[in-house]
Amino acid sequence: MTIIPPAPASSVLQQLETAAAVLFDFNGTLSADEDLLAAIYCDIAAESGIELTARSYESDFLGLSDPQIAAALAARAAAGAHPVTPEQIAARMAEAYLAAVAQCPRIAAETCRLVRALAGAGVPVAVVTGTYGRLVTGALQAAGIEQHFAGVVACEDVTVGKPAPEGFLTAARQLGVAADEQVVVVEDSAPGRQAAEAAGMSVLMVGGSGLTVADIGAALIE
Repeated sequence: MTIIPPAPASSVLQQLETAAAVLFDFNGTLSADEDLLAAIYCDIAAESGIELTARSYESDFLGLSDPQIAAALAARAAAGAHPVTPEQIAARMAEAYLAAVAQCPRIAAETCRLVRALAGAGVPVAVVTGTYGRLVTGALQAAGIEQHFAGVVACEDVTVGKPAPEGFLTAARQLGVAADEQVVVVEDSAPGRQAAEAAGMSVLMVGGSGLTVADIGAALIE
């Protein structure tokens, strides 16, 4: 089953509160940080003589894992005057990202409220992401909600990223739930949706012109 906004936030909240588990994508879903990532990658690209705009970042890279983005940028830089390795790009991105979220967390207060409510209701929650685990941990710590997550499956924990279902299936096993046991995946990208559906899980698409995770959290106090 796929849950597709628009739908009342209160209705979506009820579906999450009755789920066997809720698996959140991270960038752009749990954390409102796609603009931050675009800015960081554009800066890194410029340092290597690569033309990359926020629009081209969105069209070329949105939904891809950070290792995939780093590899693609390194390939573009290879023929230029300032070649750079994927590892160098990844290190530069991680440093800039962690510094930014430490100064200004990108996980909204309403999102934190939702995570706490789900965990308090006994619904296990986890992150399944194409970014690096240390970035997720740093962001969750900065927002004060790390302790409410029963698992984090990051890019280094899978052999194949989204749209393959491996990450979501791995998270379900970690939480001790079956993929078809009303597990709800919260996603904002097409590759993420494809991965969740391939895993046999329900999908709640957020962002764009529809609901955000913060909107759902805000329904807790309506």
